Amino acid sequence: MTDCREQVTFSFHPCIEVVADFQGGQISSDAGLLPVIDLDRRLGWTARIAEVLHDDREAGKTEHDLDQLVRQRFFGLLAGYEDCNDHTRLRGDPILKVAAGKPLRKPLASQPTLGRLENAVTAREVAQLNRLLAEQFIQVHGGRTINRLVLDIDPTDDPCHGHQQLALFNGFYGQYMYLPLLVYERESGMLLGVRLQSGNAFPAARAAQLLGPIVRRLRKQWPQARIIVRGDASFGCPQMYRFCEAGGLGYIFGLKATNPLKTRTDGALARVKARLDRTGEPPRHLGAPRHRAGAGSPASCSSGLRRARVRLPPL
Repeated sequence: MTDCREQVTFSFHPCIEVVADFQGGQISSDAGLLPVIDLDRRLGWTARIAEVLHDDREAGKTEHDLDQLVRQRFFGLLAGYEDCNDHTRLRGDPILKVAAGKPLRKPLASQPTLGRLENAVTAREVAQLNRLLAEQFIQVHGGRTINRLVLDIDPTDDPCHGHQQLALFNGFYGQYMYLPLLVYERESGMLLGVRLQSGNAFPAARAAQLLGPIVRRLRKQWPQARIIVRGDASFGCPQMYRFCEAGGLGYIFGLKATNPLKTRTDGALARVKARLDRTGEPPRHLGAPRHRAGAGSPASCSSGLRRARVRLPPL
């Protein structure tokens, strides 16, 4: 902000002195957080997060309550302040004070305080926090009758630009990164689970451990619902087939492209492209040719995918 000390006095009002100065007081550019703050107060999500975390500080020697620290960090992230360092200049932000439940006359927590909070969280608490995601989904949809749930599981790239622990090089993305694993419910788009993984992790390595608690909780709420797991070709592996089949889950996983598969799908792809060129609208085509994996193929490890026969619908 420009440091301006001058005042400008206007004389257009006959009875009242009108003065303009540059002493704005407490101002913020993050007023868009206000409706989100109100939503959180209604749903109580940050309060539930604070209940999971253990605070071993001496109460008489603390200036910031645990729930205030959680809300400050949570709403700071929502406002786009990803680094704890940002809070060095945000300690006096009035909107963030409202979000944290902090009196306007008192400063917010500093970067070191928030850093200690993040490093104090245990692995058990991380797992409990992760399970809150499914609880939030049930809180929103618990009153509905649901007969089918589709869970989309997918890794995503999280580039790293420093020397963070386990920020490793990923050849597919060509960068140093983390590879977090995410699970979404298809219809609502709500996040049901997340797992941070090293940059060179095999995406499906911990997928079953992430999906297991989610599936159990959803089945407890909706025992009649059919649950289907969807993922790309990185999840088309024997361990995921076995996990889904043992749990009675439907599954749709991609298969890595091979020359035999390409030969069997080239015709359908050509017809789809022709329809796109003719109509200008993205066509939708579902189907699969008859295919049987050979003994050396990864698909041959799963009896459920050794042979698939689906009639192609007419174009």
